Amino acid sequence: MNSQNYNFYNNEFHENNCDSVFYILLKSTLFLTLAFIILEIGADIKTIQKILPSLNLDFLVPIKISTFCLTLSCIIYLIGLPLRENRKIFNPYRALKSTMPPIKNIIFFILLYLAFDLMSLSYTNYPNLALPKYFTSISMAILLILSSVYINTKDGDNKTNVFLIIFAISSLLLAVSAFLYFFIKGETYFTRRLSLINNYNKFAFSIIFGFYSALYYLFRSNTEYRKRNLAILIISVICISAIYLSGSRRCHFMLKLTLPVIYLYGFIDVLLFYKDDLKNNFTHIMEYIISISLIFLLTIGIIWMYNSKTTKYSEKLAKENPGIENLIASRDVNTILKDENAMDKRDTLWRIARESFENFDTQQEKIIGRGASYHFEIYDFEENKNIIEDMYQRKLGTLDTHPHNFLFVDLLDGGYAKVCITLLMLLSALIFTFKLLKISTVDTIFLLIFSIILLGDMFLEVRNGILDYKFLWLMLLLFISISHEFNIFNKRKVIK
Repeated sequence: MNSQNYNFYNNEFHENNCDSVFYILLKSTLFLTLAFIILEIGADIKTIQKILPSLNLDFLVPIKISTFCLTLSCIIYLIGLPLRENRKIFNPYRALKSTMPPIKNIIFFILLYLAFDLMSLSYTNYPNLALPKYFTSISMAILLILSSVYINTKDGDNKTNVFLIIFAISSLLLAVSAFLYFFIKGETYFTRRLSLINNYNKFAFSIIFGFYSALYYLFRSNTEYRKRNLAILIISVICISAIYLSGSRRCHFMLKLTLPVIYLYGFIDVLLFYKDDLKNNFTHIMEYIISISLIFLLTIGIIWMYNSKTTKYSEKLAKENPGIENLIASRDVNTILKDENAMDKRDTLWRIARESFENFDTQQEKIIGRGASYHFEIYDFEENKNIIEDMYQRKLGTLDTHPHNFLFVDLLDGGYAKVCITLLMLLSALIFTFKLLKISTVDTIFLLIFSIILLGDMFLEVRNGILDYKFLWLMLLLFISISHEFNIFNKRKVIK
């Protein structure tokens, strides 16, 4: 049965050429690309030049492992495309026509955003600062196109579930690696926080994205309830502990806001499954409740042990090195997360961005902004730089600071016009999500939750604008995968 694959969409076997070595290689390199995108964000993995300095590639832009894997995917695709055995399965027109229509409005606004941004290069002072956005957009667009070939292939895989598993495994690897580093070394990257990198917010968000992907997969797959409960228990304890101990306030808040909704959905799902005979299936319902209770008990235990050990380590370090109390993390994670003044720095950055926009000379500037790099430039003005350096208690580099908010980035660079394009893009994504409501409750709930946490992160981060934010592109990947799954399953365009 080498030439046959099971088609999960309509429960039948069908002839295809999915055993082609080029297809297998394409699929493998795509999976590696997706995994390394998350790993690179959460662990700041070194570039190819730093891993292999003997290659002497310094004249090139920094090449990440995900970029290398994506390039390999492109090479495999281009070599395999002319071959007769791959011609049908590798047909790019067929793949794009089948997968992209449901997100055509989002794609339109992405293209409009990029066109407007390119136009703004003509009146910006530092066009080179806009380049990362274009590199991300081009590479992620290529990833979507190649992924559409995989999504359109009837090889028996549930493509959405495969993507969710990749996201989940990558993030679990980050969380487990951080704990292993702590247990082996007896310390963390920081004195108190649990993180593999200096930017603990990126570390924590990479974990929460994969954590919710894991729960999403467990709730949408046909996993037996007892096994599902055990998986939820193990994954939740690892990820919740890692997110909390990272000291990332934004991820901690988003966890408190959205995780109860997921667990409540799980409880309702169990009740509905056994609604015809609740009395005889009371044990199954209690197993779920016990699993959720154990998650919080075990998580509290891990957090207490971690805080206890790091407190002793910090006190010992300060005692052995007099005068460095203020140089180490003198607060524990609980104190950091409860800090009411934590947003003061962000408020200052936003106030400067808002006042800079209000001081634009002409109405035209407010409509089209001051160019693709202006959100960096305002913090280099002497009066603003002095305020920020006093606030951070350190010297800043040239063009080193940005608003840490995607709307202020677009407002300063492209004015009201660019902000409108961005909001229409996000509105199109929201409309797509609500279209799923009549088809799949679980997909709608999880995509809405993903939207909430992504928006929360973008409001507090995003250096080069919304299209430089890779998690947004991963959401688009889920959009085309889910829509194609339901359209094929129903053999009609249920999502248009």
